[in-house]
Amino acid sequence: MVIVMENLSLYTVDNVVAPVVLPIEAVSAIQRAKSWSSYWATREPSALSLTTVSESRIDATWTDGAEAGDGLRVYYSTDNVTFIEHGTANFGDEAYSLTSLPEARHIYVKVVAYSGTNESTGDTADDYTAMKILLTSTGTGAGVSTLRLWFDTTPVTCTLSGAGRFYSDSGGTADESTSYEFPAGSLQTRYLKVPSSTSNLLIFHKGNMLGWGSDSKDGWTSSNNAATAAVSTEDFARDMVYFRCTGSNTISGDLSDLPSALTSFRCQGSNTISGALSDLPSGLTYFYCTGSNTISDYTAPHTWSNSINYIKLIQAVGSGLSETEVDNLLIDLASATWAGSSRRVELPAPNAPRSSASDAAVATLLGKSVTVVTA
Repeated sequence: MVIVMENLSLYTVDNVVAPVVLPIEAVSAIQRAKSWSSYWATREPSALSLTTVSESRIDATWTDGAEAGDGLRVYYSTDNVTFIEHGTANFGDEAYSLTSLPEARHIYVKVVAYSGTNESTGDTADDYTAMKILLTSTGTGAGVSTLRLWFDTTPVTCTLSGAGRFYSDSGGTADESTSYEFPAGSLQTRYLKVPSSTSNLLIFHKGNMLGWGSDSKDGWTSSNNAATAAVSTEDFARDMVYFRCTGSNTISGDLSDLPSALTSFRCQGSNTISGALSDLPSGLTYFYCTGSNTISDYTAPHTWSNSINYIKLIQAVGSGLSETEVDNLLIDLASATWAGSSRRVELPAPNAPRSSASDAAVATLLGKSVTVVTA
């Protein structure tokens, strides 16, 4: 036990009280540490909850602690590492609107109590402002695109800005609207047209989008003269399981930004995906990626899902895997169990041809009913 009296401390040793003089700086440090620890323990904001209002606004609510200190600071971050102060709130306030946020990003929000330069640990929550897809008309005709989404638990409203419109029929004639609430619990289909110029499709959600399509249905299909979609991997729903996008669409971003829960990824079109194959989610079972991609790295090993079923990768000219990388990829894939009926690996040019170093791996894959196609 330490009893502090100014700069005099009394220590008990064998039941004898011995005075020990501590420097006043050390005493002040002890007092401050003890004071702030107990101070913040009763003033932490808690139960932080976020609600997406628009593509650049999130409303935050929380439960306030005791009123003391100077108030509350509200921060946001796009990476959960670097937080930027957005504004302040008074003690007793339990709501704050974060406006002018970066559009279509995964946003983390933190609310802390503060007194001067001292801050509490605070409470942190995360949300997406929107999954924003830029839609562009590919011609002057009346082509219709098909959008199939699966929201897990809560109905979600999708809104089109610009010239785009939703329809209930594949011809694009019935039930025209600028927004549509997708029911939850099953795959839902809506048709839309962007007859000219561009339009934004905004999908407000938080941990709710199970699939942009499903195992058997494409999430987005563009027909002739229909709207094409452009979206970055960093804007995907964070717990999305399926993503399928066919047509002359553009999917961009890095493979490391794909949701960790993703099991199926199929995109065709003018895609510009980059990154390393070893960054793919560990549970991925289906990977089909063609276009002007720059996926040209497999230097780090990757443990593939035992349910892996299909891999096809076509990149931009000059952006293929090297011979060693192709060999290593085949060797790693041979270690997986494989499942399903469409077992196939396609690594055509510009990927380099494989060498004899992967002969044993290919033999193993063939024994598992996997078709192997290389350059």
